Amino acid sequence: MDSSSYTLSSNGSLPQASGSSRRIIINDPRWKFTDESVFPKPRDFIGGPKKYRAGRGSSVPLDLSAYH
Repeated sequence: MDSSSYTLSSNGSLPQASGSSRRIIINDPRWKFTDESVFPKPRDFIGGPKKYRAGRGSSVPLDLSAYH
């Protein structure tokens, strides 16, 4: 993958496509998807009102009403 297709040139315009659309496959055994059932139980939440499960979502509420 040519990184120049995702990089702005010095004058701020997008560079021209290089024409190579070869797919690159990266095989890195250090990274793998793990089923959530093997994760340790999260610590009990102590504090204000709980809005999300541990490790899920965001602490910033999103207002999606503008997107119909």
